[in-house]
Parts: sequence; structure tokens; C-alpha cells
Amino acid sequence: MERRTQIEIGRRLLTLVSEGKPDMMDQTLQVEVDHYTSETQAADEQEILFRDYPIIVAASCQLPEPGDFVTSEMTGVPALVTRNDEGKARAFINVCRHRGARVEYATTGSKKKAFVCSYHGWAYDTDGALKLVPQDYGFPGFDKSCNGLRELPVEEKHGFIWAQHTPSESFNVDDYTSGIEKDLAAFGLKDWHHFKSLEVSCQMNWKLVMDTFFEAYHIGKLHTATIAHIFYEMSTTFDPFGRNHRMVLPRRKIDKLRDQPEDEWQVLPCTAIVYCMFPNTIIVWQADHIEMFRAFPGENPGESQAVITILTPENPQTESATRHWQNNLDLLLAAVQGEDFPAGESVQAGISSGAQEHFVWGRYELAMEHFHKNIKELLGRPPLLPQKAAE
Repeated sequence: MERRTQIEIGRRLLTLVSEGKPDMMDQTLQVEVDHYTSETQAADEQEILFRDYPIIVAASCQLPEPGDFVTSEMTGVPALVTRNDEGKARAFINVCRHRGARVEYATTGSKKKAFVCSYHGWAYDTDGALKLVPQDYGFPGFDKSCNGLRELPVEEKHGFIWAQHTPSESFNVDDYTSGIEKDLAAFGLKDWHHFKSLEVSCQMNWKLVMDTFFEAYHIGKLHTATIAHIFYEMSTTFDPFGRNHRMVLPRRKIDKLRDQPEDEWQVLPCTAIVYCMFPNTIIVWQADHIEMFRAFPGENPGESQAVITILTPENPQTESATRHWQNNLDLLLAAVQGEDFPAGESVQAGISSGAQEHFVWGRYELAMEHFHKNIKELLGRPPLLPQKAAE
């Protein structure tokens, strides 16, 4: 985040802390509960948001060297993301062009020279080119140069790798980041270290996973055993960037800035900064590390998968450093996996009870409004409505 932006946010946060209120929208809103349960909508989300829309598939530091790769099938399209011999990120459908088997089953790996289909041994390099067809005398006239892995559009920028999961023309990621890339670029994340990632299965709609990060209203109630003592819960700023947004939570130590001249302010250590990279990625700046959360639909609207990743400024070289980052991860999991996700799963279970036809969002849940409004617009579904006075 640029210095002038830090100062501006610092001023806003100090004012909000004094008032005891966050940034707010003009009115309360309601959303129908089938926004989280509709199978028709879920199918549209899969096609439009997770296949046609560029999404973050990895942090750059997850593929630091040529031959490094990650795979995923969470969008419904098996994808293989590699770093080629020239250090460029490439993305492909992880399907052999012979009989359609996977060419790579591992979720991650390093310094790979070739991806070999275990079914019949067809081999592809890190650029997706077909290099070997065993016993190729059985394929007279077969042109290997026309039968490489099916390529997916990919772009690497600002410390992250984006890919679109439908073969198509290339895209410009800045057309989708809409200005928020200035914050990301200033963090210099491409030189960071991937500490650890893990996958979590959730019994709730993927949008409820995202909702976890869109308001601080719950922090002082749900997180009393973990992080409530760290933050002022009702003093958050909100800024939209196209379909993305930024929400900043003040740590209680932000009060020390009141006694300092602005040119000496160190705002970032006094905050947690939550970025929503539409449609499914949350990036949280946590003063000395980055937390990344990616949510994906499950097999039905009431299931999802979350991928949790920790990025650190450097590769820990000592047991003490490793223990420090592991402690941060443990606290994160205690709050998110131990408190947030069970709450979201209870919401999903409550929907099926028939207790209500819609949810109501308060004026300070404006990040929720921004996120879901954009989903509805992209899917061509009915808009959010103001809460009806009679309800």
C-alpha cells in the first residue's frame, strides 16, 4: 500500500475509533436465502464466475523456480499451472491429449522437467508441448506439435498468478483489479515465501465462506477466545475497486498514532487489511505476513472447499522463525476453522429449516452488499432489495 494511502486510512480509522462506528451504507438490505441454496444459480456461478472469470490460482512465490507447479480441480476444470524454463507462468488443462487421463496427480511439486501421463506415458514439457509418444509407430502421421496440452489464459502480476479456466483469448488482469493493484504492487509479494497451504472442506455455500471476511460486526462476539482483544470491531473502513474491495480493521494499538506527527506514522502494523479479489479470493495483510483464502463451490450448493495459505516475507531459517509462523497459522485456524466456519455451517443448516425467506444486512455490512450485488449483476439475477419496513 502506498504511503499516502496509509496516512489517509490512518486518519479515517482514528476518526471511526473515536465515533465507535464503521463506514456504513445508507440503508439495510435483504437477500433471499436461495441465493445460497439454488442449484440453478450454483451452475451459473460455476460457469460464469469460476470458468469464464480470471481467478487467482497461486501466489507467485508458490512457483519460485522453473519446473515448479500446482494443480487444482476445484473450478470443475482440472488445471495445471507451471513455471517454464524461462521463468514464465503457464496454465493448461491437466488432461492428456491421448485418452484424457491426468498428466499430473500431485497438488504441488518442484523442478519438474516433464509431466508424464501414467496411463500410456505421453510426456509434456513445462510449456505444455507434447515431447514423447511411446511406440509412436502406432500413430503414423501424428503431429506432436499440434497436440500439446490445451492452454488456459494466464497472467502473473503483483505477486499473484491469475488464470481463466476456459480456453480463450488472453486477458489483462488490470482490467479486473480496477486500481487495487496499486496496493498489491507496493507490498512486493513476488519476493515473499510460501510458508504453508491447506485445504478445508466446509458444509456451507462458498459465498458463506467469503462472507466470513466481509464484516467485523461478529469479532467481539464470535472471537472472544482468539482475536477479539486485538481489534476495534466497529471501526472499519471500506473502499470499492470495481468488483473488488478493501476493508481495513484497526488494531487497538492504533491509538498510539494520536500522539505522533503524521510523517512518523507506521499505519500498517496497526491494522489488518482485508482485500476481496473478486470472485473468490481474500487476501489479508496481517502486519508481518499475508493470509490468503480461496473459496470454491462443492458438489452441491451446501458444500464448498476453502484453501488457506500463509505467505511470509522470507523463508524461515531457524526453528524459532518456523515456530513463529506456525503459531500465526495456529491462531488463524483457531479463529477461522474453529469459530468462523462452524458459524457459517450453522447458517447453512439454518437455511434448510425454513425459518426465513431472506437475510437482513445492517448498514455496516456494506462489503457484503458490494460483493453480492456484483454476483447478481454478473449472473443476471434479481438485485438486492432494501429491507421492507413491515419485516
